[in-house]
Amino acid sequence: MAAEQHLSAKSFIIDASPKQVAAALGVSESSVKRWCDRGHLATSRTPGGHRRVAVADVLRFARDRGHVLRAPSALFVDEEPSRSPSPTAAAARRTLMHALLADDAERVAATILDAWRARGSVHALSDEVITPVFAEIGERWERGTVDVYEERRACELVHRALREIDRALPVPGRGAPRAIGGTLEGDPFSLPTALAELVLRERGYDASSLGTWLPAETIAHAVSARRPRLVWLSVGHVVDARRLAAGHARVEEAARTVGASLVVGGRALEPAVRKQLRYAAFCDAMGHLASFADALHA
Repeated sequence: MAAEQHLSAKSFIIDASPKQVAAALGVSESSVKRWCDRGHLATSRTPGGHRRVAVADVLRFARDRGHVLRAPSALFVDEEPSRSPSPTAAAARRTLMHALLADDAERVAATILDAWRARGSVHALSDEVITPVFAEIGERWERGTVDVYEERRACELVHRALREIDRALPVPGRGAPRAIGGTLEGDPFSLPTALAELVLRERGYDASSLGTWLPAETIAHAVSARRPRLVWLSVGHVVDARRLAAGHARVEEAARTVGASLVVGGRALEPAVRKQLRYAAFCDAMGHLASFADALHA
């Protein structure tokens, strides 16, 4: 599907200023204006004479020229003064928690999209809003104040909202580095690997989550077939540490064979378990994954 077809008119503005385009691409505003003057980017004019560039054209331009969108959310933030300030992370967490437990799908989506725009990146959205909320849901589950179905439903609602962000991100450009990942057998937690995929896509990777509860051998086969530059393993639950270490070793071997960097992370990856594993980087936050991905792709 073309990049412009990934935009939701209901959720996002359709035109951006040269300043927004520059922020999204990580270039100077003068460079953007020069591209506009040379016809590389089609522009229109507001009644006040200000330039505007269609977001769809920006995404096509980035894709065709192999530009990495460093801050794609900049394209989807209205520059008009808001009547209310952007929500703080704490306020976003409270709103998201209430919406999840109330099974309010529309409010969940709006809260996550607003928090993404306000934070400016998927990794900040994850680290500052989504991860703390699910940590609290997990604590409530352990205390018996949240039922299993409520936690599962909350995951589903967040996945729906993340699909809106996925639609807004540009299609990877030609030659974009590949990244694949997922969770090994015994680990059913899907949100971390879905978030990792979006974090990497936002950093310009052609990233694909393979899913959860996967035999190590099938991940190894995927690594051999797709030859990615980065492989991630999310560890949200450990049933048998020895079995995890053996599965991890098989994936690490496959990654090393194709020259890929293996990244691991997850709340269940305790230091005693980590000592048994070989990897290029351990990321205990999505921000660490973003930084490592940027360094690898530099």
